[in-house]
Amino acid sequence: MGRRRRAGLVVQESLLGLAATAGLLSIAWVAASAIFGLSLITFATGSMAPTIPTGSLALVQETAAADLKAGDVVTLTRSGERLPITHRILSLEQDPAEAAGRIIVMQGDANQTPDQFPYYATSGKLVLGSVAGAAAVAHAVQSPLALAGLTVGAGLLVLWAFWPRTEKKARHSVS
Repeated sequence: MGRRRRAGLVVQESLLGLAATAGLLSIAWVAASAIFGLSLITFATGSMAPTIPTGSLALVQETAAADLKAGDVVTLTRSGERLPITHRILSLEQDPAEAAGRIIVMQGDANQTPDQFPYYATSGKLVLGSVAGAAAVAHAVQSPLALAGLTVGAGLLVLWAFWPRTEKKARHSVS
């Protein structure tokens, strides 16, 4: 087998290994999301700076309101509002109208005053960690052009890997 052929096989095996690893990581993420209530959120504003600056990507976990405590950074949505808010909990107390509910007062780290109204919640998304600047990468990967490119690339890789090959005949014949 020639040097070029061996190099081609090394590249092919490396790309297939990388694609298989990415596939396994995707499956693991979907399973972890379903089992542990994990998801990703992005920060479009600087209300949590400098702790979590604009453009950060955060890992969050769905958590019962009864398990939240003052000091936690949590994502909540008010009933009737579309956009969630991620701020730090200043205080929380039992909601008399809902046994599993809490009345939660929050404030962004960069804000001078608490949020105008308290939140009524039975659960929230607790921030487990964040990576500054990673939101741009997440948004780029989710774009239709990137998804189309990844799909076409994966298809071409599979086609290349399984395309039937014929061995070249020996150049030197023995007579």
